[in-house]
Amino acid sequence: MPTAADLVASIGRLASLPEAYLRVKRVLDDPDSGLMELTEAISIDPAMTARLLRVVNSPFYGFNRRVDSVYRAVNVLGMQQAHDLLLAWAIGSAFANVQFNVIPMQDFWQKSVATAIAARALAKSQRFIDAERLFIEGLLADIGHLVMYTALPGQSIKAQQESQQSGRQLAEVERELVGTDFAEIGAALVIAWDLPASFQEPIACQLAPESAVQHPIEAAILNVSAALAGSLDNPQAAGPSDAALSRLKIDDSVLDTLRQQMRLERDGIVAAFFPQMKAA
Repeated sequence: MPTAADLVASIGRLASLPEAYLRVKRVLDDPDSGLMELTEAISIDPAMTARLLRVVNSPFYGFNRRVDSVYRAVNVLGMQQAHDLLLAWAIGSAFANVQFNVIPMQDFWQKSVATAIAARALAKSQRFIDAERLFIEGLLADIGHLVMYTALPGQSIKAQQESQQSGRQLAEVERELVGTDFAEIGAALVIAWDLPASFQEPIACQLAPESAVQHPIEAAILNVSAALAGSLDNPQAAGPSDAALSRLKIDDSVLDTLRQQMRLERDGIVAAFFPQMKAA
């Protein structure tokens, strides 16, 4: 059976981060680069520039004054947050031209954005200094499934059907049929795309956050967020793990508040980040 890394490697030519984003990443990784260099790297690409300004001026950020230039956008966001916002764009762009028969892309991004909303809110409640980064981790939490849908569409459909019929967790069935699951594949994609190393463990350990060593709270946040996102359109979906709820010290009232927030914000954020998608 293929490993998670094997599956990621197999779709390398079909789904890769756009060069426009990689140029931005190289600038940010250069200790001698600053605000002007990052602004120039973004401004070269019209599509990336348009997406940055669209999201910055959306209710997601809620700035009082309209941001009308890349320089001002990077200045008010900060270089790291501007990068993370563009990473969200790049993630969507990487799979934009891949055709899926397993699940509509609209449904996939609706759920992923809902996960990201909850992850961001939970990170803020846990007083994370960089809570905005949990939005990106939430957006990436289920990305391993896009790899599976691309590399193994038939087995992905079979896993979904068997999970629904048996009531077993989808990841459990995936490990049985494929030899790995979406969380392991997502973590392998983080490595292959050279994304921040801090993303890897929370994504890999989201199904069993108690197994995380360096980032157990982030893993617990992804566990709760993904479960809540899945329950929005499927009340029968499995809930968060007891270990994750205990780690975060949250109760049913917090979960209900998060569900309401996801319902209120999801469509607007999908429209801002993925304008090619239609609202549900």
